[in-house]
Amino acid sequence: MNLSDANYVASVLQDIEGSIVLVGHSYGGAVVTNAVKDNENVKALVYIAAFAPDAGETAVELSGRYPGSTLGPTLAPPVDLPDGGKDLYIQQLGAPQTQGTSAQCQQG
Repeated sequence: MNLSDANYVASVLQDIEGSIVLVGHSYGGAVVTNAVKDNENVKALVYIAAFAPDAGETAVELSGRYPGSTLGPTLAPPVDLPDGGKDLYIQQLGAPQTQGTSAQCQQG
């Protein structure tokens, strides 16, 4: 996970007064997990088909831990970032993770 994503979300949370419920989907689960940073206003984390890593775990590590994962083979080539990091993307065409959504959009 790119910590800059979690750091950005954490900075936004600092400006919110009152109780916060963070929701993460897919990779966003790893982001919200790491964005809390002892923010006492965060009352709950909700994971919807999301990675829910323990401290020190990454989404890539979790996706390869269990047999049957299809994430690795569907990743597009990494995109280099100016800070030396890399962004990862799922190839949209032909990826099993996106076929149901694509079919629904075409019918819809």
